[in-house]
Amino acid sequence: MALLDTSLPSVRLLQQYIREQVLLEVKLSSGDVWQARLAWQDPDCLCLNTQQGETIILWRSALVFLRPLS
Repeated sequence: MALLDTSLPSVRLLQQYIREQVLLEVKLSSGDVWQARLAWQDPDCLCLNTQQGETIILWRSALVFLRPLS
């Protein structure tokens, strides 16, 4: 079982986004773009909560980028 490596700067930054409930723009390799808040992360996936009330789980490998909007 893979553990979340909290020594990585990317993991720490995402944890900060979760704590502060930062609105993010998330682009996927499919070309889809979402605006959502990060609910949680694990070694394989991220969970997003959209402004429309949807919960989306996506694989980290599907990410192109995410950036804060606020």
